[in-house]
This record gives sequence, structure tokens and C-alpha cells, in this order.
Amino acid sequence: MLIAVVFFAERSGSRMLETARALARGLEASGARTELVDGLRERGKRLSSHGSLALCCETRSFFSARIPDTVSAFLASAGAVGGKPSHAFLVGSCLRPRRALSRLMALMEGEGIFIRYSEALSSPARAETVGRMAGTG
Repeated sequence: MLIAVVFFAERSGSRMLETARALARGLEASGARTELVDGLRERGKRLSSHGSLALCCETRSFFSARIPDTVSAFLASAGAVGGKPSHAFLVGSCLRPRRALSRLMALMEGEGIFIRYSEALSSPARAETVGRMAGTG
């Protein structure tokens, strides 16, 4: 199965990229094929041919639980993503990670995406471990 690992690095570019790559390595270790997609640079990317999505984003700031508007804009223009089994990941730290993760999941479910797994990732090592677990389920 081809999984699109979509990441949005607005505040911490290199850390987000490291975490997305580690997540992709974990998913590949569980037998899936992955494709890294930068949600900020590849805005017109169609994800219709992918079997699943893994969406990684961060909050607008440490004190905010809001998800950047670029995430919803990307999903709206990503083709037929409704009904795909997907994963939601919050990368980095914020004051209220559960609230931010809840908002990310609500945004994804608004596009018709079926969420199988979600977590706030604290490090690239944790992302790789989660990728191994999420890819097998």
C-alpha cells in the first residue's frame, strides 16, 4: 500500500522534516511504501492514488491549539481523500496537545477522512516507533 506522509513545516522546518522521514522509515519497516509530501511546497498535489495518509503538522504557536489554515487548504485541493484510512500526528510541543490533536482530527474528518490512529509525537525516534506500529494495523 502506498502511504502519503504529508507534513507542514511552518515553524520548525528541519525538525518536522526529520520527524516525517522517521515516520516514513517506520511505515516502510512495517511493509508499506511511502511518499513524503511537503504540504507547503506541493499545494496542488493529488493524493487520490494513495491508499492511506499520514498527516503531520504543528500548532501555530506554543500557546495556541490552532492548526494552520494551510492544512485545510491542502486537503481541500488534494483530490479524493474521503474514506481513506489515515493517521493524524501533531509534531512539536504546545501548551494543549490533546486539544490541538482533536482540532486536527476534526479538520481531517471534515474532509471525509477515516482516522485510524493519532498521537502527539515528541521526537523522531518516537515517530519511527509509531510508524512501525501504525503500519501494521
